[in-house]
Amino acid sequence: MTVVDIHCHVFNADDLPVRGFLHRVHLHNAPLGAAAAGLLDRVVQGFAPGFARDMARLDALLGGEVGPDAAQAAQASQDFEADVERTFILLQATDPDLLAHAGTALVAEEAGVGALGQVSLSDVLDASKRLLRWVMLFGRSRLDLVANLVRDFDNQLDLAIPLLVDLGTGLGDVATTTGRQQVELFEKLSRATMRGVLPDVGDVRLHPFVGFDPLSELRARRADAIEKPLDLVRTAVAEYGFVGVKVYPPMGWRPTGNRERPGLPREDADELDRIVHDLAEWCAADDVPITAHSADTNYADPTYQEFGSPEEWLALLDAHPGLRLNLGHFGGVPTGGRPQRIAAAMAMRPGLYADIGNHGVGDEAELQAYFDMLAALMSTSDLAERLMYGSDWYMVAAQKGYQAFLQTYRTRYTEEFGADRAAGFLGGNALSFLGFDDPANLNNRRLTARYQRFAPENLPNWLKQ
Repeated sequence: MTVVDIHCHVFNADDLPVRGFLHRVHLHNAPLGAAAAGLLDRVVQGFAPGFARDMARLDALLGGEVGPDAAQAAQASQDFEADVERTFILLQATDPDLLAHAGTALVAEEAGVGALGQVSLSDVLDASKRLLRWVMLFGRSRLDLVANLVRDFDNQLDLAIPLLVDLGTGLGDVATTTGRQQVELFEKLSRATMRGVLPDVGDVRLHPFVGFDPLSELRARRADAIEKPLDLVRTAVAEYGFVGVKVYPPMGWRPTGNRERPGLPREDADELDRIVHDLAEWCAADDVPITAHSADTNYADPTYQEFGSPEEWLALLDAHPGLRLNLGHFGGVPTGGRPQRIAAAMAMRPGLYADIGNHGVGDEAELQAYFDMLAALMSTSDLAERLMYGSDWYMVAAQKGYQAFLQTYRTRYTEEFGADRAAGFLGGNALSFLGFDDPANLNNRRLTARYQRFAPENLPNWLKQ
């Protein structure tokens, strides 16, 4: 059985406007966002390995060198755990209020404010350490983050799809690493897994999605930039081995039906519609899949909460029937009817998929309620052939017991729906979404040509020839 994580991340703090991102990850819980940002300022900010350092390590590995850059190729994951423990002890001694604030905020997020009176000190300390560990992941090298991903899920992954993001315009900030630098770095990171020279990651292969923001494209078009974000996206796919595009509507744009608002005049709203149309038209023609953040979370402004709703995407799919689209974050306790709306739409839209990334799996009642919902939806829709495993690692790493995410789903899905459907959910559906099970698919052909160029002896068995 091939296991594919269709939705994960191995970027670090230099690859996104990290402080603003942390605030908005928990915008619905301002104390938690502030606590995460406070921990970031204390233990991470300014210490994430930069572009030049990670590129030097990758060049040493790909060049077969034995120098210091190659020797540093992957810090053992257990060393990271020791670093977390040391930092936790240090903060207990020097800034216990920061830890207490962080732990209390996370407990409130998980248990609800009304249940705080039943929370013990040990619960708060456990939550504060989990949040600290999650924040410290932003300070890791991208190479080491891949090792963490593999270790956290017990080396069960065959293929991981790390998603880059372009959030700068929506957050009013800029990442330290440019979009082009990220494309160059992740191309080499992917190639290192293809050739089997990335230490401590087993046999996993990484094939990334490039981030795209229509708001950044709008700004570039207004400035008549020579290379615009959409140009870079096309280059990433055609020349750098990227296998899809990641988009984030809650940053301030809609897949269809953009409307005038303060700061966005009517002509710019219309241009946003054209930009998303241009992206979808190219992706449909060239077999480039899109993954979208589709939960009503992580919005850059409260007024953007419904941006990227299923209905806005369905109109785009109807206009571009060849498009393959994954609406991410289908998992967890259902709210707002989004899972039902997405599942119902799948019958008439063969290119529509969903993944279950990032939610807790430790509460048995919630987990059973979720699988009951899945069973009901599978009886009336094509969900069994379109639902994909995705962890949203390491965003999921603040969840209690997140290391059990993959194994919980593997076991529970098999028990509830049988081995064949579990095999589809864990990998087969994702391979169809990516086009890797179809030799005629252009995404398949591009990746096959990439293996023939860089690692012909390591062509994976999940890439159908």
